[in-house]
Amino acid sequence: MAFSATGFVTDYGVYRSPTWIEWDNVTIDDLTILGVAVDVSKLPVDLQEAIYALGDDLEFEQEYPDYD
Repeated sequence: MAFSATGFVTDYGVYRSPTWIEWDNVTIDDLTILGVAVDVSKLPVDLQEAIYALGDDLEFEQEYPDYD
């Protein structure tokens, strides 16, 4: 299973507060069950919600554009 999301930098809104990245618009890019690719949109809604809930506590890897 592969998730992706849009990250944005946020802080507490006060001078010199720490910053961190929060994730939004989480999507499932790839779902494979027992070696078979599955279209998440074809699954029952309850199962879709359960699968998306798996992404709630994930740490996302940041990818940066290649400017070369």
